[in-house]
Amino acid sequence: YVFRHAFNLTQLDNGVKIPPTGWKCAKCDLSNNLWLNLTDGSILCGRKFFDGSGGTDHAV
Repeated sequence: YVFRHAFNLTQLDNGVKIPPTGWKCAKCDLSNNLWLNLTDGSILCGRKFFDGSGGTDHAV
């Protein structure tokens, strides 16, 4: 699903190439609960789940 705000997003060529597979957090190597920063192309893990598991808030 693509949010309507992303349709008019201007992407700058900063040299970052995002592979189609093998994503992981750039800070801790987690491979689930990932967030893509549309500004700079960084991939980071998100918030911890309600039960305390999951990400480490790197994308927050």
